[in-house]
Amino acid sequence: MSVKSFLADTFGITQLRESHEALGAGKFWILMGVMLAYLAIGIALMVSAVWPGDCDHSGRRLTGLVKKYNCSPDLLSGGAVEIGLFVWLWSMPTIVVVAVAWSWIHHFRRKRARTTQWSK
Repeated sequence: MSVKSFLADTFGITQLRESHEALGAGKFWILMGVMLAYLAIGIALMVSAVWPGDCDHSGRRLTGLVKKYNCSPDLLSGGAVEIGLFVWLWSMPTIVVVAVAWSWIHHFRRKRARTTQWSK
């Protein structure tokens, strides 16, 4: 394995190339743009929001994220920026739960369709 291929695998460049080929250039760049915009909005909201209450929301990585989610209900008593941050924080877990539920529902529908097809 060459250094170039090792670095490409380490930094996910190989997976990005595969995604680019699978989706096509247009869909790939739209998806990348949406992801970068989502992150930029979150960073802007985090920087400009005022966290109300005595809750300690500081920390790094998983600990900081758990603290932010724990303190997030306090954001609902703030202004538009704080409410926007609350919505932004909870949008990703909501999207994940909805996507998993949708996947399970369609999986079981397909499975039921296959079993009824075989029983005929």
